[in-house]
Amino acid sequence: MSISLSIYVNAQECDNLKSTTGTYSENDDLVASVQSEFGSGYTVADWTDLEAISDMNAWIACMNLVDDQSFNLLRNGVQVYSGDRQYLMRYCSDGDPGGSFLIHDQIGSYIFLGSWTGSRNVLAIGGASSINEKSNINLLIYPNPATNNLTIELNSEIQQISIELYDITGKMVYMKSYKSNSANLNVFDFETGTYILKVKNIEGQIIKTEKIVKK
Repeated sequence: MSISLSIYVNAQECDNLKSTTGTYSENDDLVASVQSEFGSGYTVADWTDLEAISDMNAWIACMNLVDDQSFNLLRNGVQVYSGDRQYLMRYCSDGDPGGSFLIHDQIGSYIFLGSWTGSRNVLAIGGASSINEKSNINLLIYPNPATNNLTIELNSEIQQISIELYDITGKMVYMKSYKSNSANLNVFDFETGTYILKVKNIEGQIIKTEKIVKK
């Protein structure tokens, strides 16, 4: 079953998200592939970019998506879920991606985040991706790598922040709100490895995303 949508969408939002012509696999440099088609002003879209879309039905209509269409993309700045399985977005007009589809997340009834091998078109975004938000905001993270404690200081007018920490599979391992623009995290019990740190403002908008390493 397919759905018919005729909703007007903001042109800038539609233009900023588009598909590559070529298909690329987990063995390709997706950023380089996107920029070879669209130029240095584009990068690989992140799942967080889709989550930031205010009207998903309008975006589906704007992109002219067809049933079971899939794109490679990132999740919290990470391309590969595990082994050769790279993250992908799938549109299912009937809301059913299939029993064998591993659902990591979903937006509304039709957009699903999964992971699998193989070549696909890549979803690209122009301008600032939400995974690299507001580069003019100075974020201090130290020490990085960290063993016991991690200090986060945001040099901006923002006075209240929330911190989210994700492992390389995209699983949230920490979340806390702070009534200040600084935070201290005890990471002693965290497993060794790389994590994605998201800093959000009081409205829940991502204002900075960085990689940290736990030794």
